[in-house]
Amino acid sequence: MIRLTKREKYLLILTSILRMLNAAILILSTTSVAKVMECVEIGASDQLLKNILFVILVLVLEKVTDLGMTAANLCYVSAGDLNIKRNLLKNILWRPLRLFRKKDDAYYINLLTTDVGMYRDSCLESYPWICYFVVYFAFSIIMLGRLSPLLAASTLILSVIPFLADKLIAGVVEKYKNRYSKASEASMNALKEMVEGYEAIRTGNGRTAFLERSYNKLANTRYAAAKMLFANALSREALYTSSSILRLVTLIIGAVLVLKGQMRAAMLYAAMNYAAAVSNSFSNFAYYKMAIRSTKQVSQRLKEECEQPCEEVTE
Repeated sequence: MIRLTKREKYLLILTSILRMLNAAILILSTTSVAKVMECVEIGASDQLLKNILFVILVLVLEKVTDLGMTAANLCYVSAGDLNIKRNLLKNILWRPLRLFRKKDDAYYINLLTTDVGMYRDSCLESYPWICYFVVYFAFSIIMLGRLSPLLAASTLILSVIPFLADKLIAGVVEKYKNRYSKASEASMNALKEMVEGYEAIRTGNGRTAFLERSYNKLANTRYAAAKMLFANALSREALYTSSSILRLVTLIIGAVLVLKGQMRAAMLYAAMNYAAAVSNSFSNFAYYKMAIRSTKQVSQRLKEECEQPCEEVTE
């Protein structure tokens, strides 16, 4: 993992805390709405107003924490993005010329754009979300267990599906991310060649050949990006399908419990939302874990480039 600065660590902790707080409030929101529905079901009009006011309070807290975690996350991701770019630029500028010339210009441009972008989106963004879904899972399974141990047990068993999907898909996503990085570097090189050799290309007879060669490289980049995006979409769909299955199973078990008088109908709403939260937590935890794993080679390349031997800074 690329080393974070103290400021980045503080922002990561702040973002993670706000995300975890938001996750807890979301579960509380489900509980408060279910309480209002229960008051209506049993005719407890004396408790209805109090529960409605509590729902409003929870919704306000949810929006406040949502805005807070968004602001903190933007500061954290921006700091991480700028720090890795600064370290790369510093190492490149003070790198011995013989080492610098081992790579072409397109490699460095791709490193500072495509590779840093994948590191930012797949690594930096993922850590706070992992904290969020750990708390989301913990609160959901506790609340579900309070309603019905049977529902909690069945939910836990079915929620292992996302981890199995992660094992099957992670390697495919990583492969397409690496292909996209390499294709992007090749297209950067073609564009650089056109700009730098513009006059020579125009005066020669190879404009058509150069156009076709450049177009093919750009097309390969576009196709590689499409394959990477499709692989990401496939992984999300495979992970989120378990949520739909789990909600259906919860509905069936919950309906049986309501018919047997072991649970109120209003609590069935809460049970389905808790079960979906547990499944989504597993799915998203697996997804963000896979995102970090699939960018391992890119992160390692950035780390190695930041640690290349360089001259002593005297300015």
